[in-house]
Amino acid sequence: MRLSDVPDLGGFGLRPVTGLGLMDRRIDWVYTTDLIDPRRYLAGGELVLTSGGWYRHPEDPDRFVRSLARGRAAGLVAGDVVHGHLPEPLIDACDRHRLPLFAAPAHVSYGQLTRVIIERLSDDRARSLADLVQAQRGLALAAVGYGLAGITAQVAAATGRPCAVLSPTGRRVLGSPGAAEAYDRDTAHALAATARGRGRHGLPLYRPVDGRVATILPTGTHGTPAGYLVCGTDLLDGPENVRALVDLAAALCTPEMTSASASASASASIGDDAGDGPVLMLSYAVDGDRPDSAHAFDIAAELCDGLGGYHESGGTVCAAFDGDADTALRTVRANAELLGSCLPDDTRCAVGMAVAPTREDRERAAREAGTLRGMAADRPGAVSVLDGASLDPVRLLCASMPDEMRTLLHEHTLGPLLAYDRRNGTGLVETLRAFLECDASWQRCAERLHLHVNTLHYRISRIEQLTGRSLRSLEDRVQLYLALHA
Repeated sequence: MRLSDVPDLGGFGLRPVTGLGLMDRRIDWVYTTDLIDPRRYLAGGELVLTSGGWYRHPEDPDRFVRSLARGRAAGLVAGDVVHGHLPEPLIDACDRHRLPLFAAPAHVSYGQLTRVIIERLSDDRARSLADLVQAQRGLALAAVGYGLAGITAQVAAATGRPCAVLSPTGRRVLGSPGAAEAYDRDTAHALAATARGRGRHGLPLYRPVDGRVATILPTGTHGTPAGYLVCGTDLLDGPENVRALVDLAAALCTPEMTSASASASASASIGDDAGDGPVLMLSYAVDGDRPDSAHAFDIAAELCDGLGGYHESGGTVCAAFDGDADTALRTVRANAELLGSCLPDDTRCAVGMAVAPTREDRERAAREAGTLRGMAADRPGAVSVLDGASLDPVRLLCASMPDEMRTLLHEHTLGPLLAYDRRNGTGLVETLRAFLECDASWQRCAERLHLHVNTLHYRISRIEQLTGRSLRSLEDRVQLYLALHA
């Protein structure tokens, strides 16, 4: 029942006075009061009936109407029994607070009016319940038969607006026709960011999108939301049966269903070989181990959002991209940063990536990405990303060595120096590092360490004695440099 139905209630002669543009508001209940501040008794959506017995002072109309507006009352019916007419201050207050006002003739019985409205609401709810049962059955069948595609299509049909399922980062997993335009990448990311800040108990959330109010609900039934269901209508002011249907739809969007949709989308979008053009090879691991396939497609989809299609197999992703490789690498880094803000606190993801300009380069790029992923796992942060451009060749060479070889090189070459520093509290290892990073320049190194050049000569001489290597020899300098980074 809507406010627009009120004037048609037979025999009462209720006349709209203010809020003619708000007649589409839904009426959920009817409530009679002459309290000056009845807000505590309102749940929202009530048609309030009053005789005006609360009117004692000039400021009372504004106080009364403000209380109704803050209690989200749908509208107000005021009789002229007490004052013989509708007071102008009451009309002004309703207009000011955007509360639709109806004038009731003196002969109207509020008891009879209440009975008629409640009967009408009961009839409406009975019809809504029957419609809801049928719609829920159709939704369940659509979910079983078509997954997220069926769910979003059913919600779109019920609301008349596009519907989409978003991942926690705001990646659009799937949507009904028109969802891509209604919830573009920037809009979807902004909606998800706002929803993440609220948590499950702070939802549903209502936000303007494209001139309308969209409703955002958490998917699943408990815990941290695995994503969000977005429909382009204000469910707060919508029919009760539609709200119940959308609530059920959000609960049916399980993480497994989201993963399956991402998997199907990935396979369909690029196939097994990604053509002959340049691709980005990604290797990733969650918590140090390769994730299972269901979780893998979530991570792969998040990292590749905004690129072309991709194909995933065993933690390695082959992703096509448009434009230059640097832009593709920046896109993945931005996606990884966003992903890191959504992962659980105890979860880490390491990512390595390399560009393969041609088909022949893909195997080499996949190996390079795998090596970089292993190095990224040792770095801090929820998501750590490395590509070849972010590393110098020495670090890459050291990372490619077996762990035993790196340990042996480090201890055999620098062991005496480390032991000397521990015994004497000196900083010869750091002096060696600074000297090599200053390209063996005595003056620059002395300035960097705030030492006299003679003191630096003494320290370097001591380093050569302890290590048995000469810093005038290029071969010895390379070995010492590798040992420092092993």
